[in-house]
Amino acid sequence: ARDARGAPAAGAAVLLLPPPGAGPMAFNPNRLRETRAATSGVFSIAGLPPGEYFVIAIDDAQADGWQDPARIDALRAQATRVSVREAEQKQVDLRLVRREP
Repeated sequence: ARDARGAPAAGAAVLLLPPPGAGPMAFNPNRLRETRAATSGVFSIAGLPPGEYFVIAIDDAQADGWQDPARIDALRAQATRVSVREAEQKQVDLRLVRREP
């Protein structure tokens, strides 16, 4: 995760969100995750079931209450879509989103 200048976004909240229309699975802990970026900006989310996800990096100060369904929709609109297969590892380059719509 990087800031607008390309520097590591240390401590950024990295959120993993299910796709729209995921129904009851949307709030399954395996499909809805939060982690923090290290000082290097690197983050890791392990143990995901295969499927489609949206991932976004936001300022840690904005992370409170991100699990609210309306907020998830707003975050998803700015997130990066990622498809994960069984046992697959992906590298995603994220830019810190400072403001939500």
